[in-house]
This record gives sequence, C-alpha cells and structure tokens, in this order.
Amino acid sequence: MIFFKRKKKPGQTEGEFEASVRLGNAANAERRWVEASAHYENALRLRPADIAIRIQFGHSLKEQGLLAQAERAYGQATLDDPLDADAYLHLGHALKMQGAKGKAISAYRHAARLGSFGAIGKDARRELSALGINVPAGPMVDVSGVEIGERAQADLAAALRNGRLTKALTIIEASEAASLPLKFVKAQVYQVIQRYDDALVLYTELVAEGFGGSASRALRSLHIETGAHDKALQSLRNDLETNISEGAPFELQASLVSELVSVSQFALAFEAGAALFAANVRPELASARTAIDVKRDRVSRSLPHQLAGKFERDFLARSAALEKAGDAPQARLLEDEARALAAD
Repeated sequence: MIFFKRKKKPGQTEGEFEASVRLGNAANAERRWVEASAHYENALRLRPADIAIRIQFGHSLKEQGLLAQAERAYGQATLDDPLDADAYLHLGHALKMQGAKGKAISAYRHAARLGSFGAIGKDARRELSALGINVPAGPMVDVSGVEIGERAQADLAAALRNGRLTKALTIIEASEAASLPLKFVKAQVYQVIQRYDDALVLYTELVAEGFGGSASRALRSLHIETGAHDKALQSLRNDLETNISEGAPFELQASLVSELVSVSQFALAFEAGAALFAANVRPELASARTAIDVKRDRVSRSLPHQLAGKFERDFLARSAALEKAGDAPQARLLEDEARALAAD
C-alpha cells in the first residue's frame, strides 16, 4: 500500500509557524534554551527567510554554548538579508566569543555602517572601539518632514532606527511622494548601503533644488568617502566664500572650517579660517567686534580646538612683531584676541 503525505493548507502552515514562534518565545523567556531552539528551528522550517526568527534561533544556540552553530545561524541571516544590521552585530558577537577577531571586526564594521541611524550602530562602534578600531558615527536621519502617511512614516523611522535597511528602502521606493526630505533620506540610505552613484545623483539634485546645507554636507561626505577629495574641498571653499560674502552666521561659517579639520585639511582650514576671522574679528580698534566679543558670547566654541589653538599662536606671533615695530596699541589688541581664543 502506498501512502501519500497530505500537503498542508497555507492556513495550517501559518498557524503552525505562529505557534512555534509563540512556544519558542515562551521558552526563551524562561531561559529554556534547548526547547526554544527546537521551536525556532521548526518555525524556520516553515518560513526559512524570516530574519528575526533566524536571529532568535542563533541567540538560543549561543546561550547553550553552541557558538559555531550560532555563528552559522547569524551568518545565514546576513545572507538572507545583507542589509540587516542586527544580524551582523550578533554574528560579530559569536565570532568574537570564538576568538576570530578579524572576522568579528568585519562583521562589526557592517553592523556599524548599516545600523548607523540607530542604537545598533552605536553598539557596533563600541565593540570596535574595544577591539582597537575607531569608526566615526554615521549620518543623522530625520523623517519628521517625510510626508508619506503617518503609518508609513512610523514604519520607516523604526526600520532606520533598527538597521533594517531593506525594509526602509521598500517603504521609500513604494512611496509616490516627491518631497525633498524623502529624497534626502533616500540618498542617505543609498550612501550607507554603498549605492554611491544613486546617492550622488540625488544629493546633486537636492543641492540644485535648494535643499540647504544638509545636502551640501552630505554630498561632501560622499565625495570624501569615494575618494573625490578635490571635489569636497572645492565645495567647502565655495560654500565658505558664499557664506562670508553674504554675512552668514559665524556658527555656520565656522562649521565649514570644522569640516576641513574633520578631514585633516589643517592648512586649508587655517587659510579658510583666516578669511572667516577677517570678516568677523576686527583688525583695528574701530571695527565692529573683537575675538574677545566672540569668546564672550561663546561663538568661538564653534571653532575646532586644533584651529583655535593655531590662531592663538599665530595672533601672539603677530602681536610680538607689532610690539617690536613700535605699534603697541595694535599689539595689545591682537594679544587680547589671541588670549580670547585660548582653550578653556
């Protein structure tokens, strides 16, 4: 007699999946790891592409001390969704616990990048720091101005915060909204997942459409990340010259100088800063404000410490030269300006 295995109906499979997850979660809450892993494994048999359950399965294996098996579970999650930061973070943990430092660093780097919009990126950077690797924080993201409906906006914010960039992209690309804030978030996600050409197109459009300094800064960060330093520096020069000529707030001008310092362009930062101070700090007694005024109203805190110190030394040297040349009043003024820029 031949027996045929009866095929389960979709509803039955779905019900069994949900039951397995529920039982796995209950066992997990009571730290019954063996039982939890069995239930999660059954759930994955029914729905193998569920990343969240795959990660939970890895957790239950790790808690049993089955690190190699946990590594495989987390590794499979990264293969199923290469844009899930949480999977890479826990893969890094499993690798580190097995002494595979190099592989752990690689996994943590992925987690830091993909999770840069939220806490996962922060956790990954902390792990990297403990391993002697310093990774700068990723871009800030703001979805408050993204007009795609309240539910979709909340889902997008959660996806970005939790490092689920596949889901974030699905939400963004499914939207028919054409707002500049949405385009900016889309460009940021493209940059994080290294779709550089797509990000470049969007950032360039945003700058042309007058989105503001955020787009210019993001475009410069993309140029630096892709090795186009000359383009980034030229953009900084142009923006600084424009801001000085238009009398933009000192803080905005100084933030551009800080960008130069952040990419170790100290000589250029000093050159740009000289133009900034020529426009904002009086060279003579009759001018509008002095560096003392700048210091008093705490605006000088906008300058990076490395640059403020360099200006202080330069002003003191010029003050000494003026004193030697017999221009004591101007020497005193320049010395006061130098002291005003000294670090607190």
